[in-house]
Order: sequence, then C-alpha cells, then structure tokens
Amino acid sequence: MRISLAAVLAIVAAALFGGQPARALDIVAAEMQPLDLEIANANLVLAEIDRQAQARVQYLSAWITWWTSVKEMATETGTKMMKTLDERIEQIQKAAGLLSQLSVESPDQQRSLPGFGWNNTATLAQLAYTAQQEKEKWAKLIAEGKASWHIAAAGWVTGEMIQGQIDSLQQQIADINQGVRDGTWTTFIGGLGWVKGADYRGKIAAAEERKAAIRKLVTDGDYEVVIPGLGPRTRKRLEAEIAAAEEEVARRRAAAAAGDVQINHPLIGTYMTLNQLRDSLAEGEKAYTVMKATVNDGLYQFWVVELGWGRRIDLEGKVSALEATIANIQAAAEGGEYRADTPLGWVTRKEAEATLESISKQLANPALDQKGREYLAKMMEKAQKALGEIQAISAFDLLINAMEKNKWSAVITGLLKLARTDFEKRDLERSQKEKLIAEYPAEMAVSIKQAEAWLERLRAAREWIPG
Repeated sequence: MRISLAAVLAIVAAALFGGQPARALDIVAAEMQPLDLEIANANLVLAEIDRQAQARVQYLSAWITWWTSVKEMATETGTKMMKTLDERIEQIQKAAGLLSQLSVESPDQQRSLPGFGWNNTATLAQLAYTAQQEKEKWAKLIAEGKASWHIAAAGWVTGEMIQGQIDSLQQQIADINQGVRDGTWTTFIGGLGWVKGADYRGKIAAAEERKAAIRKLVTDGDYEVVIPGLGPRTRKRLEAEIAAAEEEVARRRAAAAAGDVQINHPLIGTYMTLNQLRDSLAEGEKAYTVMKATVNDGLYQFWVVELGWGRRIDLEGKVSALEATIANIQAAAEGGEYRADTPLGWVTRKEAEATLESISKQLANPALDQKGREYLAKMMEKAQKALGEIQAISAFDLLINAMEKNKWSAVITGLLKLARTDFEKRDLERSQKEKLIAEYPAEMAVSIKQAEAWLERLRAAREWIPG
C-alpha cells in the first residue's frame, strides 16, 4: 500500500504532538510518546510474528491433509492387495474342487486347468499354502505399517513412514504454538531480520519500566523540565530558533516558486533547476523541428551499409545521374554510337559496320592477291564479332547501371525508417523531461515539509516555556 507524503507527515506530527501543541503540563506525555511508539512498534512485530506463525501452521496443516490423503490411498491399496490375495486363494480352492470332480489318468495325477496349467491335488495344495502364507505376510506388514506402496508424487512409502510424516508435521505445529506462547519461536521479518516474541516482549516490559520511572520522578517532584528531543531551552534561544526556521521555510518556498531549485536526476545526468529544464525542453523542441525539416528536405545525414554517411538529396542526385547515364547508354546503343572494347579495338557499331562494308568492297577487287584476301577475311571475322560484342557489352552496361539505380532507389525508400530511432529518442527524452517537471514540486514538498515540521516542532515547544 502506497502512503502519501502528507499522510506520513501527519503520522509524524501525531506521534510528536498528539495533534495539538504541547504545553508545559503535557511535557510528560511528550516524553512518553517515544516509549509509546516503541511499545506500539513492538506490538506490531508481535502481531506479525503471530500472523506468520498462523500462516506456517496453515501451511503445515495443508501438508498434513495431503499426507492424510496419501495415508488413505495407502490403506486403500492395502485393502486391494488383501482382496487380491483372497481372490487368489478362492480361485485355488475352486480349482481343487474342480480337480476332484475330474477323472485323472496320467501317472502324476495331473490335469490341465484354465488359469492354472497342469496341476494335481498336491501342487494345488502347495499353491494354496503359498497364497495363504503370502496373505499372512502382507497382513502382518500392513498391520505394522511396514508394507511398501508406490503413491504418485510420494514415491515408495510405508504406513509407518506416512504416519511419521504426519506426526512430524503435527509436532512442528505444536512446537510453533508453544514457541509463540513462550516467545521462543523465531521467524524472519523483512527489514528486521530474524525475530522472536520474547525479545519484543522484553522491549515492551523495558519501555513500561521507563514510563513507570518517569511517573515516579513526577510524583516525587524530581522531574527536570526539559523539552524532549531539544533539551533545555530558554525562551530567547527558542524564539531565535523559531525566527530562523521561519526564514528557512520562506526561503525554500520562494526558491521553489521561482524554479531556481536544483535536483539531480539520471535523465538530466547533472544538477538542474526547473527553469533550466524548461529551457532544455524548449531547445529540444527547436532541435526536433530542425531535424524534422532536414529529414523532409533530404538534408538529414544517415549512415547506411552501402554508402556510409550520406543524405537523401545526395542519393537522389546519384539516382538522377544513373538515370541520365542509362539514357545516354540507351541512346548511344540505339544510334550505333556506343563504344566498346572489341577485337577491332574501341569502336562503335557504326564503325564496325563501316569496316565490314569496306572489307566487302575490297574483297570484290579481282586483283586482290591470296594473302590480302586471307587478311581481309580475318578482319571481317573480327568486325562481325565486334558487332556482337558491342551489343552484349551495351546490354550489360545498361543492366549494371539499372541495378545500381534500383539499389540506391531502395536505400532512399528506407531512409525515413533509419531516422525513426532519432525521432523516437527525441520523443522519449521530451516525454521523460515533461514528466520530470513534476519531480521538482514533489522533491521541494519534502524539503518544505521538513522545514515546516521543524518550525511547528519549535512552536509547539515554545508553549512549554512560560512567559
């Protein structure tokens, strides 16, 4: 359960002053307050010890119930075992009765009986004896609690073991109850550690003794008039302390109202006032707007695997350049002006075709000798290969440039996603800083309430001093 700061301060005030300014006649009651609080705290611990003891008893009782169910199952299993043995004996007896009605011609006087195989009167008698012995053995084991059964989740158990578990649990419950009564039962309470009732009963007794001693001093007239928690005070000294406390309260309130109080928070990582935090929010908002504009304008710088650091406008320029390159290649290829490295050297399609035409004309010359014809035939073959290679190379050039263009176009499409974490971080920081604004009044409330509580303490103490 969460308790508000106001509630905590109210409890402290009630513990110190009983809700009213203490006067001279109440000084004894004020001095009794810490003792009463000690007694109340001790009673709280005693109540928690009792609660935990009862919870432990309930826990052990639940296990007793479980072991009791195991015991019932073991008893039921024993009953089934005895029933099974009785049925076996009855079957043997009926087999012997049947055998006595049958004719027997074999030398060993045996007949085959359903469920028993080959038997004679002697073997059936031996079976009956063995079954009776088995029954008596199991009856003795069951009666003594030594019969062992396998129970799911319990494993192999005997009645003696089960009863031992139940007896042990019952003894633990008895020990707990006795320990609670005599104060020797020990338990663990978070924040306090291992405790037992006797210690806290002793604290209560000691506090009651101190209270009785104070009452005796009052009765005997030996009680010294001092302010509990402050010691001896004069009116002048106390009023000076009150004035200083009033100034401190006013200073803290003014500082909180002006937003000039520093706090330290993991989000800001240093000391910062409320005004500084608001300025930081404003600067962050400006930076957010600038960043959003740079993203929209393509000026936001990203890091991508394919490029490293870059901007969208740079990538768009790259795509545009690639588109222009593709168009130029396509136009050159279609116009026969695309130049490539071929068997003829760096030539265009037009130049290769002109070479073919020139060779054809030269070959038509009847005066051309054999050696010249062979040379021109090789050149024609190169020219024909050059035409094919120019077409293949231009197609490849178009392909790789198109692939490059598609790659960068895809990168551009995913750029906004890369900026998302930056947007989210800025949104998260802004949201946390906006929430952090509430920390200032909350933290200052603690500081102011402490100063106010001290001031009220001094004012209440003033009532104890005449004049």
